[in-house]
Amino acid sequence: MPENKFKGQLFYILLAVGLVLSVVSSVLLVGDRADKSVEALQKEHRQLKAALTASNVSQYVENRIKVLSDLSKLPLVTSSVMGVEVSLANLNDFISSYQVLGQEEPLFFVDILGDVVFTNSAKPFEVPTWSERLLDGEMQQGISIISEQGRHYFLIGRAVTYTGSTEGIIFMLMSESIEDILAGFAFDQRDAVVLRGLTGEYADVKESNMAKVLQNYEITESGLTMDYLGSRLRAEIERKEYSNSIGLAILSSLLISFSILALFFHSLLVNPYKKLARSEEESRRHKERFELAIAGSNDGIWDWDVSSDVAYYSPRYREMMGYSGDDTLNFPDLIGSFYNTLHPDDKEQELSLLDQHLKGDAPFDTTFRLRQNGDAYRYFRAKGVALKNDAGEAIRMAGSLTDVTELKSKQEQLELARDEAEAANVAKSAFLANMSHEIRTPMNGILGSLQVLQRKELDNETIDLIEKAVVSCQSLLSIINDILDFSKIESGKLKLEYISSDLHQLVKAVFAELRPMAESKGLSLELRIENNTHLTRLVDPVRVKQVLINLVGNAIKFTKVGKIDVYLTGTEEMVKFVVTDTGIGMNEFALKNLFGRFEQADKSITRKFGGTGLGLAITKQLAELMGGTISVQSEVNKGSEFTVRIPCEESSINELLETKEQIVSAPNLKDFTILLAEDNRINQSIFLAMVKATNVKVIVANDGLEAINLYRKFRPSLVFMDIQMPVMDGLAAFSEISMDPDRAPVIALTANVMKEDITKYQEVGFDAYMAKPIEMNQLYSNLNLFLNQAQISQQASETTEKDNSNL
Repeated sequence: MPENKFKGQLFYILLAVGLVLSVVSSVLLVGDRADKSVEALQKEHRQLKAALTASNVSQYVENRIKVLSDLSKLPLVTSSVMGVEVSLANLNDFISSYQVLGQEEPLFFVDILGDVVFTNSAKPFEVPTWSERLLDGEMQQGISIISEQGRHYFLIGRAVTYTGSTEGIIFMLMSESIEDILAGFAFDQRDAVVLRGLTGEYADVKESNMAKVLQNYEITESGLTMDYLGSRLRAEIERKEYSNSIGLAILSSLLISFSILALFFHSLLVNPYKKLARSEEESRRHKERFELAIAGSNDGIWDWDVSSDVAYYSPRYREMMGYSGDDTLNFPDLIGSFYNTLHPDDKEQELSLLDQHLKGDAPFDTTFRLRQNGDAYRYFRAKGVALKNDAGEAIRMAGSLTDVTELKSKQEQLELARDEAEAANVAKSAFLANMSHEIRTPMNGILGSLQVLQRKELDNETIDLIEKAVVSCQSLLSIINDILDFSKIESGKLKLEYISSDLHQLVKAVFAELRPMAESKGLSLELRIENNTHLTRLVDPVRVKQVLINLVGNAIKFTKVGKIDVYLTGTEEMVKFVVTDTGIGMNEFALKNLFGRFEQADKSITRKFGGTGLGLAITKQLAELMGGTISVQSEVNKGSEFTVRIPCEESSINELLETKEQIVSAPNLKDFTILLAEDNRINQSIFLAMVKATNVKVIVANDGLEAINLYRKFRPSLVFMDIQMPVMDGLAAFSEISMDPDRAPVIALTANVMKEDITKYQEVGFDAYMAKPIEMNQLYSNLNLFLNQAQISQQASETTEKDNSNL
């Protein structure tokens, strides 16, 4: 008995030792494994919730940004933020019936000065400070977060650009609060979200001990970021609970086994992994929570296991496709359900985008058509992110699906409106070009006749009348050029040509051109240049001169007595022109509308002083096209001061602008014959009168075909070719004449003055170009260039040959 008792005690001792060893080994092995499994599950689950929350917020915001982007491209909106009253009325009609994704959101239109020019909301609105970055072109869009009565709202701003420059901003204030947005996404309230905009912040942090799961998550490219926070304390408590439960289960199992062995000397070991089943149950509960969050979303959610082609579609996804939320029979959880509903015309492109995302870093954010139950196609936007293993292979991909059919329809309407506006702009440009041609043709007869008369010996009274008539003609041409320039700027076709220019000589050229007008009113023109100002700059001299002519010309027009002063100064990177007059000045209302198209201080100005109202609008646009600015200060009856700043680099110059146009004398061309191809009888007479003093022989052709025949018959030394003629136009006639290897120089003589026309004449090979109305100085200069100089060269050559023969 004692031996058996000893053996029994030894058995119990060995059993107890085995129990202790089993407990220790189980805790070390099973507990550690369970803790890692639970931690990995928690991490994956929270990352998925963070990605889902970020995706929902991003898609919510980006859909609104897309709407603002489309609105900002609408010509109606562009014109409205630039202050056109007719456009504001049209915009009011358009916006009053316009809804953003089914809601009428508050919209605020801000002009370049930061003032609200239109809104569909009665709410007070304060333009955010970051709007200056939009107006300066530093960014195209921005988002801030504002707080009202304990609620938070998104404020989205989008720049409105025109011809590469920012003209204003559209702001959209979300009517739905961020709290309601997150609630709509079924956001897990045990965690927290921190949203930060360019200004303002929304934070839903209920505990101080929060751990960041995802940091600096950029929701959009507009400065909106998100931190997704999880409770570190709760996560640790949850893992400890799991580990303690498993340890308790193991200990209980071993104790039960010890008791059974003690009673029956044998036992059945309880599975030490029993508590792992609880972990699986908890995982199932987490999955249920995730599915509940998905069910509460307005968008369809999908989750694709890339390796098995098994896919999960949320109930909302199936409902968007026309099925019931639980209809897995007709719309099974397979990736093929997506492929089968994809429009055949979109399939190749979308599968290519999907493959690029899975194999590389290309984003997956695309719009395509899917067939609903009932064979109707609708537009959907899909966004997704692939999860990859350590080898870079995609193993899983999840994302969302949004029905954008209505948004697509609005976009198509906007695109149609844009196309119609562009077509109207093309038609307008064609009309203006044709109008210019038709006006310049009779103007050639008027101005040409006056120029011929100017060179006659007449009495002073007649000379004065002729000079006034010439000035009037030149004013009319200036108006025509203003309209054409405005059309080019508006359509974005005006190009700058930067060359080294002497600004001093450029201003003197402006003074030389405008001095007769100033002297006729008893006004003086004065130029002051700041000491040590570098005057040689890389600029477009034509456009700089145009700006100065408009400003100085306006100053002369609106000044009765006194003077016009031009002050020039600059730095290494910029020059500044200040034009000051002692004229009638302007009030605050006039200053506000001064640079508008077809605007003058008031209607009496137009009646009294004339003008199109385009000069200052063109001046402002030219300054901005060169990257500069223009500003004005004025006081009624005390004068005005215009300041223009133009960025430009210092440079050297090889050729200076002429400060005053010299009268070119008529050359003696009695030994030469020229051919004039011109169908207009009046223009023929004017041309003959202009060249009469040169004694040149002129042969006149009435169309292009006659010009070819006369050229071959008489072999003239120079040809002046009109472009628009009957039977055969000037381009076709020039093409025939160009086949002659020893052809005479041909000068294009036309009323087509558009830049593209001049470029075309240069490209086909015309030797020079002259615009109608013809300037006698230019005509005589070309005759000198192509005939008189050739005669001098020929005489010199004959003299040399004669000298050589004498030797």
